[in-house]
Amino acid sequence: MISQEISLAPADNSRLSNFCGQFDEHLRQIESRLQVEIANRGNQFKVTGLDSSVKAACAVMQKLFASTEKEHLTAESVHLAMQDSSIDELLDAPATSSQQNVSIKTKCGMIRGRGLNQQEYLRKIVTHDIISAWDRPEPAKPIWPSLAPLRHCKAKRSGKSFWCVPP
Repeated sequence: MISQEISLAPADNSRLSNFCGQFDEHLRQIESRLQVEIANRGNQFKVTGLDSSVKAACAVMQKLFASTEKEHLTAESVHLAMQDSSIDELLDAPATSSQQNVSIKTKCGMIRGRGLNQQEYLRKIVTHDIISAWDRPEPAKPIWPSLAPLRHCKAKRSGKSFWCVPP
């Protein structure tokens, strides 16, 4: 069992209340998931537990506090932050910090990749051009008239139905 003290700056009361949640529910959620104990006074936090759990909890807490600048935390967002890159990957943060996290803003909210594959996929979307079929210079031809010569057939042995070209 070890203890580690961290200080989350800036000491903004609205960000701290967003970070801790109502009745410290977000802190209790982190405690139960990572099997640590968290005590705080203002922006000073003391995390006690096993070595790897304490490091992971501190990394999650710093990540969540950084996100309070732009968004309101919910129990789901705290859960997703802990699940985000898994606890082992949070411990290896210096190796993955060189790549920038990408988020895409939509009408319904922000889209962020949780795992490494999703983050890489979003990076590729941002860095590569996307050309849809409607962006072609020539007029698009309708698809359904090409299906007109097809008719519904039934296989004799298996009874399965499929589309076939009439003889």
